[in-house]
Amino acid sequence: MVTKAKREKRRVAAYAPVSVLSAFLERIRRISTPPEITSKSLEESGVSNSYSFALLSTLRFLNLIDDKGVPTPEFRSLQTSGDEFKHNLEQVVRNAYKDLFAWIDPAVDDRDHIKNFFARSYSPATAEKATAVFLDLCGEAGISIKEERPQKREASVKPKRQPTVVIREKAPLESGKVSSVTTKSEGPQFDIRIDSKDFASMKPEQIQSFFDGLSKVTKKEKPEEK
Repeated sequence: MVTKAKREKRRVAAYAPVSVLSAFLERIRRISTPPEITSKSLEESGVSNSYSFALLSTLRFLNLIDDKGVPTPEFRSLQTSGDEFKHNLEQVVRNAYKDLFAWIDPAVDDRDHIKNFFARSYSPATAEKATAVFLDLCGEAGISIKEERPQKREASVKPKRQPTVVIREKAPLESGKVSSVTTKSEGPQFDIRIDSKDFASMKPEQIQSFFDGLSKVTKKEKPEEK
């Protein structure tokens, strides 16, 4: 014999897409109470075939229909509007999620706590969807939920391409050989090549700073005279 406790344990938490459930709750306020709700009747009302089973499961979890699809008094209580609808929806939510409210306060506990509750108590596979449905219903019913602050993402700023400097020290001239290069400065000679496409976008002070740094690299101090 299947006990009530076992039936409750096997229940699947509401996991229909939030947009589908919201559209359904909006629609029933404008129609008379149907004798029963089935996957066929949902499809005839515009619900996609791929979502009809999830919506039926969600309606059963919220106790809006019984196991045969017959609308309950809770279903009819939501065929209202304004503050009455909001009040009645709060009662539906608190009754359907009474096991969650016994352990978790959505005004204090964050989304991860709620998701973990659904994963442990129902199914890890539907925990994310179940969390989304629960928080959306709380919002519509006026039940306080903890505000999640979006994480700030640091803007990825590409560093400007710096001028490429290649410095090669030339080998000293051997004695007795004539070089076509004449220089009045003593010390090693350098072949400096600068390749940059970014000078056009650089500010004058940046260009000046670049060449000041370059002069420090290539400058050779004279040895102190003894």
